[in-house]
Amino acid sequence: TGSKLNSLAVKTGINAEYLNLLRREIESWFPKPHPLAEFSFLSAADAATLDRAGLSNTRQAYELLRDDQAMEECAAGTGLDAELLRRVACHCDLCRIQWTSPLFAEMLFAAKCDSAASVAQAEPDALHLALSELNKGNAYFKGSIGLRDIKRLVQAAFYTANYSC
Repeated sequence: TGSKLNSLAVKTGINAEYLNLLRREIESWFPKPHPLAEFSFLSAADAATLDRAGLSNTRQAYELLRDDQAMEECAAGTGLDAELLRRVACHCDLCRIQWTSPLFAEMLFAAKCDSAASVAQAEPDALHLALSELNKGNAYFKGSIGLRDIKRLVQAAFYTANYSC
């Protein structure tokens, strides 16, 4: 909060504006959850079924669906196909990576990256080429994706896969 930030600034002698900048940078490493309804492969009915089961966003779904037994229980309780739930789980894991939207998670998945760990292990040049080709064929984005951005993505995925809570 603003008052806690100002109190910290007074105690440490560090400029409050600088502390606020650091707070924003730290928060950017923990992406806000996206509604599951933003996944284009998920029908509105399936998204509503997941919502009724308490899974309305990527964080909630990732927490539950990363456990195989919980995924099977979710499939049994919702009537949704286990393979669909695995795909949701993969996309939710990808959305944990800084800067990764549901749309970009779909691109990564189409490029054979199904987890933050697989993005972290990707060779940036090859991933860049694969994503560029996918974008040409499917027009996910109007612009192009730069190699420098993919190198940053791979590094962010490494942090996500290895140091997340």
